Amino acid sequence: MSIAFLMLLAAAGGEPEAGFGYDPLAEAREGRLQCYQPDLSRRTCKGLAGFSFEDDGRIVSRSEVLVEAPVTTVMRVTSQVKVRGDAVCGPLADLERAEFLVQGRPATEGEVGLIRFFMSSVPRHGEVCTRWVRDGDGFIAHGMLDGEELPEFEQRMVWVEPDDGFVVGP
Repeated sequence: MSIAFLMLLAAAGGEPEAGFGYDPLAEAREGRLQCYQPDLSRRTCKGLAGFSFEDDGRIVSRSEVLVEAPVTTVMRVTSQVKVRGDAVCGPLADLERAEFLVQGRPATEGEVGLIRFFMSSVPRHGEVCTRWVRDGDGFIAHGMLDGEELPEFEQRMVWVEPDDGFVVGP
């Protein structure tokens, strides 16, 4: 379940705080997507996140995340996020509104119940923040829950173009 939790951490953004010169979503403002745990040769990601920047200043993150389940399951989460310093932050509660695809089709009500059971150990409340530290040609995502570092959820992220053909998959 760690990929799903980290994607919530990762999908967590907004306008940079006044006076702070670094914008962690600069690539997203140019239309690029975040690809987590990429397999560049197969063009797959364990998680894929994009951001839209609304006229009223809101930033919306849309993520698809591979969920650890008996069959290929993808969770879709939409969150309103904010930029705080060099981190992107948002509420963990958005997990409750997640939608699921099983083997590429919408999950049935029974499957959703089972998926949520598999995810029962994932926290559902608090503020999650993610910051990215350059690592060669990509980044390492560092997550925090309510200000507490979560080193066990660190993972590689690269920015990709929407038309590069990357998809969420094993």
